[in-house]
Amino acid sequence: AVYDVLRQEGGVSSPSDIKGFLTNRANYVIGQIPVASFEITTNSGEPFVHSKPSVRIEGTAPVNAMRFELNGEPFEPDWPDQGDCTVWRASVWLEPGVNDLVLTAYDSGDHILATDSISVTHVQDPSGDSDGDGLTNLEETQTYKTDPNNPDTDGDLVTDYEEVIIAQTDPLDAGSTPHRVVRMDRLSDGRVSISWQSFPGRYYQVAFSEDALNWLSASDAILAAKDTTTWLDSGPPSTKISPADSSVRWRFYRVTLLHWDFSP
Repeated sequence: AVYDVLRQEGGVSSPSDIKGFLTNRANYVIGQIPVASFEITTNSGEPFVHSKPSVRIEGTAPVNAMRFELNGEPFEPDWPDQGDCTVWRASVWLEPGVNDLVLTAYDSGDHILATDSISVTHVQDPSGDSDGDGLTNLEETQTYKTDPNNPDTDGDLVTDYEEVIIAQTDPLDAGSTPHRVVRMDRLSDGRVSISWQSFPGRYYQVAFSEDALNWLSASDAILAAKDTTTWLDSGPPSTKISPADSSVRWRFYRVTLLHWDFSP
């Protein structure tokens, strides 16, 4: 067939005929190559939890993808299907916690073809509670995005369990605390009343400052009996000078949840 196309009786086919033939053959060859997008197909590309230190990820890539990077480092996947040169797979080592895997494909000119990513959370015991805060490792990593190895992810002295289950505050934001001051009033005699959200059975302490930089304790440990606790600034001995004194231009207060148990 090739010979018949390229020769004519009494001569050689015209350049246009030859060009047309070669174009048709090229289109035919290209048509036999599988068409594939660049994507990670493991778990349909959705985040998942994995209990082992390594995970096998799979995906597809177009045939013009010449090299790959995983999180900025060279990445060499295997091509297990000899009949389909677009399917790849590879094993990836995981760090404890959330692993954001970003895969990038480059063409022969070292230009970026495409990128795709997947999030894999490595939890050795999904149903366990590694930090003992009352939330399972799976709940912490998948639902609340907290640290399964730290009972107080945001460091505000309130456990992740207390924040998400009891107080319904943000366990990732130290400013979102269940001991937020909800009311502060100056009484008719000049004293100041402060009320804050509290956990019954937990201890709190009030501090005051005249410049919001240097703080002094204004109370001993205060045991909360209800979900709201109130403290009164009446001056000495809690604070050096009564808030009613004319020399007090302003006074700042803050409430801290104490981490210790002062029960006898």
